[in-house]
Amino acid sequence: LADKTYPLTPVIHNEIINKDNISGVGTGARRQLMYKMLHNKGFDRLGYQGFSADAGLFYSVIESKGLYQMSSNGFEFTLPSQDDNDNKALRILFDEVDKLLKNTDNKVGLDEIYAVWQAPPYGVKAGLMPILFLAYYFAKQSQLVFYIEDNFVPELNEVYLDEWNQDHSRIKFKYFDM
Repeated sequence: LADKTYPLTPVIHNEIINKDNISGVGTGARRQLMYKMLHNKGFDRLGYQGFSADAGLFYSVIESKGLYQMSSNGFEFTLPSQDDNDNKALRILFDEVDKLLKNTDNKVGLDEIYAVWQAPPYGVKAGLMPILFLAYYFAKQSQLVFYIEDNFVPELNEVYLDEWNQDHSRIKFKYFDM
């Protein structure tokens, strides 16, 4: 039944984060990974070498899905390509965000994006969404404008990431065609 209702759910093998209500350990690991995503862009494996809870999230959610790779510009966040059949569900999920952002002149709330991601045919778990969207944001950063309560945010920092995790209804994005 779940396969018929949610045929486009990305397969992420991580029992800490791939659920709607994550534990305190999961919340802390997600926050630490998101801080590393913010501060360590450009470093191989975001600087991870060991097997902490947040490193495990990086390996299973970001690295295994090819969302952070070496390019001609160094290590950077990337989205699955059209010919990446292993991550087709993720590509379709991110394409859906592109459609939401590009098909309106208005700002799009993170809560609106999350609602689409949670509904059929995607069924993405709430614990996973902030990491996936942050990877999307960094991959598309030159095309997105970030707002909190309709106020332009020129640069993402830890305070804004905490807000992102605590009250995503205040977070909005607008597509900017260069």
